[in-house]
Amino acid sequence: MNLRSSRLNFRMLPVCFLLILAGCTSGDIAVRRATDASASSLQVMRSPAQQANDDFKIEVSTDGRTWVSVPGFDVIVDRHNPRHASFAAFDFSGEVQVRVRPRTGGIQSCVIRPLVRGIVPKMTNGWVTFTLDAPAKLSVEINGNRSNNLHLFASRPETNVPAEGDAGVIYFGPGLHTADNHSHIRRATTKEGIYGECVVPSDTTVYLHRDAVVQASLVVSDARNVTLRGRGVIDATPWMVPSGARKSDDGVVSFPGIMVRRSKGVTIDGLVIKSPVGYLVFGGASGDVRIKNLKAFNHHLWGDGIDFMACSDIHLDDVFIRASDDCIAIYGSRWGFTGDSRNWLVENSILWADKAHAIHMGTHGSQNPEKRETLGNLVFRGIDILEHDERSTEYFGALSVNAGDELIIRDVRFDGIRVESIPSGELFNVRIIHNSFNPVPGRRVENVVFKDITYSGSTPVGSTIRGLDEQRVVKGVSFIDVTYQGVIARTAADFNLKQGAFVQDVSVRSEQPLQPPPAAH
Repeated sequence: MNLRSSRLNFRMLPVCFLLILAGCTSGDIAVRRATDASASSLQVMRSPAQQANDDFKIEVSTDGRTWVSVPGFDVIVDRHNPRHASFAAFDFSGEVQVRVRPRTGGIQSCVIRPLVRGIVPKMTNGWVTFTLDAPAKLSVEINGNRSNNLHLFASRPETNVPAEGDAGVIYFGPGLHTADNHSHIRRATTKEGIYGECVVPSDTTVYLHRDAVVQASLVVSDARNVTLRGRGVIDATPWMVPSGARKSDDGVVSFPGIMVRRSKGVTIDGLVIKSPVGYLVFGGASGDVRIKNLKAFNHHLWGDGIDFMACSDIHLDDVFIRASDDCIAIYGSRWGFTGDSRNWLVENSILWADKAHAIHMGTHGSQNPEKRETLGNLVFRGIDILEHDERSTEYFGALSVNAGDELIIRDVRFDGIRVESIPSGELFNVRIIHNSFNPVPGRRVENVVFKDITYSGSTPVGSTIRGLDEQRVVKGVSFIDVTYQGVIARTAADFNLKQGAFVQDVSVRSEQPLQPPPAAH
């Protein structure tokens, strides 16, 4: 397997030289000479040469005549079989035409996901073309390739952008930022080694210009009123493991892309995170956290997406996570963070679990029956799950509600969830668990609603509900309008639901009227 290791040793060239390299040929440079009108409504994210991926030629236009080149960034995906993919990003207003062409090979087919967007591309003269009139986070998959694909992120232009030198602003302008050249990045030392860290105090905005690459973890610790925003990249690739393989005490420097601990009033908006050996966003004992328009990738073992311990009042909106462990995980106590996790809303998002769960809750808690914690009032709506590919039965479930460590999980609602592919795993997994991660089992799961859930994958999959004993039960689980491979489920058998012992009050129903059979001819 060739992981293009030459891409992984980053030394920044002068910024002026990088801007020249962002266009690969003189033709590319010429195509970027947009009209004033196009330039004002199109803002393209430029990739430094060392992070570029030129698998695709990508161009956008607001008028159909002047085309602007969009450089691709390199990213590794998929813990099962790590491979290089690319992403590209731009901001636009109004309507934009997009065209994509692979640098090598032809185009026999193209699928653009999420499928709910209904984008049917045209394939002409070696290009895939389509039009956007609203922001989108897309996977462009040519010839059925979901691993060496193009992730395309199109956003509306930023507003109220801070300027360098503004009071209360830590500013990262165009170029590469490390502890060597930016005063707000310090060298943090662990027993495994040294990495970059930017500690953010209260009442501060951190801004990453769309052409900024910050090789540091952004750490919000014991702070209030903090905003992390922009279109730039938090880049952990100098510390990553290209193969994604990990083991305990392996000496690898591990840190999250963003850490939020014991803090309140934190907003994360618009950023990209690449390949930390750790979580993409890690939260502990924090509240009133808002994450929106985040784009993030992780291919490592234990390479979770957004994992929060003992955090309440959390809102995730319009995030894209492609991870090789849980995309979103909600826990109670762990690693010194203690307490309940309540009042979550996750909406309008796209999750791609190359391994493990797309949405998971439970597992970690106090383990103390006298201090049981609750995960409650958790709402997930309007979410597209592009894949769940887990090969260990203990961690099945694109949608997973697993109570361990004396946890009580209650009042959970999944509404309008579309699951497109499960090569291996289950659709639903609701259990009291007792395993190597949970020496103490969970206490109870109650009042869980799955409504308007669609599984359109070609692989037949099952689902599981199971308690543990008479005191540790699953009670009150409703499945309403579950569509399994095109058929609305009216019984548990219609979507292969296996109900184990110590389960009470499970219902399967549809609020859609029965359709009459087709008339005979």
